[in-house]
Amino acid sequence: MDIVVDVSERCNLAEVILASGKTWYGRSAIKDLFARYDLDFREHVVETLPLSDPVPEFQVDIGRLVKATGRRPTQQLGQIVDQMIEAITSI
Repeated sequence: MDIVVDVSERCNLAEVILASGKTWYGRSAIKDLFARYDLDFREHVVETLPLSDPVPEFQVDIGRLVKATGRRPTQQLGQIVDQMIEAITSI
């Protein structure tokens, strides 16, 4: 997660993209993240928009991020969430 600090301190850009190289959909990501902790996301998340068909996969370019920080993302979303949970439960 320390790459976010590098972005905030080193990047003088309007926006950068942090990407894992894997396309995932919000609903499935939330379902998987909650399942990591034996939770049913439907008991914690309220969906307000109607279900829709997922859009086709897309490609992103992290070139500006790499140029500005000299780094590439290495952690997956689940690892970042694990670190966040560990941080708040150790307070």
